[in-house]
Amino acid sequence: MEQRIILETDRLFLREMNMDDFDALYKVLADKDIMQHYPYDFDEERVRSWIDRNMNRYRENGFGLWAVCLRDTEEMIGDCGLTLQNIEGQMLPEIGYHIRADRQRKGYAKEAAAAVRDWAFANTDYPALYSYCKYTNVGSYKTAEAIGMHFEKEYPDPDNKITRVSVIYRNDNMVTHIGTQTIETERLILRRFEYSDIDSMIRNWIADEKTQWDYGEPCYPTPESVRELFDTKYIASYSKDDYYRWAVIEKGFGECIGQIAFFTVDTANRHAEIEYVIGPAFQGKGYATEMTRAVIAFGFDRINLHRIEIDCRTENTASQRVIEKCGLKYEGVFRDFFWRKDHYEGRQVFSILKQEWIQSKC
Repeated sequence: MEQRIILETDRLFLREMNMDDFDALYKVLADKDIMQHYPYDFDEERVRSWIDRNMNRYRENGFGLWAVCLRDTEEMIGDCGLTLQNIEGQMLPEIGYHIRADRQRKGYAKEAAAAVRDWAFANTDYPALYSYCKYTNVGSYKTAEAIGMHFEKEYPDPDNKITRVSVIYRNDNMVTHIGTQTIETERLILRRFEYSDIDSMIRNWIADEKTQWDYGEPCYPTPESVRELFDTKYIASYSKDDYYRWAVIEKGFGECIGQIAFFTVDTANRHAEIEYVIGPAFQGKGYATEMTRAVIAFGFDRINLHRIEIDCRTENTASQRVIEKCGLKYEGVFRDFFWRKDHYEGRQVFSILKQEWIQSKC
């Protein structure tokens, strides 16, 4: 039976479950220690019903509890996902998770739940996500807290005696990784690189020695060298939700005239750093400012970054002008940071905070 993978993490992948997963899931749900906080025990019929309900959820809602599998062995070790649950009379989106006993205390529940959290905020419009459990289920609500949820309330419940509810809101202090998405501006389209871009990249910028020297990257003068770059770095990395690199396409004639990226992303501190390059024939026309503003807006509005940084060499006055036009503030300089052929150059640091960006649009 086809197994549709929904998302991947460093150690796990989550896929749709089916009846072939009965044996693996039975080891989880029929374990009375794992399910001690449930109001009933699981027999074979209830495990099959559990799988069937989630298969129906995939069809009806586009989500449900998914099979949690180890990437290195493909072994199913539990389930985790998003379901609609009755929480004190309201049907609310709830993140649930159950991990087999011998795989607990290894961070798998947190890793899977965090991935589901990011998936839910990226693929649904729900303003908040919930987790609920019996008030004595410390392990469950500690996992909820580990992915950024906080205590919301407790209420009397005939099944749980007291049900504890945790919540995280879309606008809470967390990054929502959604990967490289297409951005459109007045004159540009920023999208993922494609193999069809190779010829125009070579023609417009990536094979130009001075352009790449200023950018701090080697030249790629042949289609084979660009293809290798795609296969080992650029296109190969688009499967990661925290990878952001755009080909810059000029709308007028549809060619790739440069690139822009969040080349470093610090998820824990909600910080990212931008790098960009524009072909020499397209410099001085406002394209760099236009694409940089668009990516800054994407970072703050779509990913919920707190701080965005752009650095440049002290001698790169053109880049400095672009950075300042985008509203970033000068923070300082790392002296003698770059060795450039026969001399050192400093590294200037500029940044903008989300609140500053919001105020600039008012």
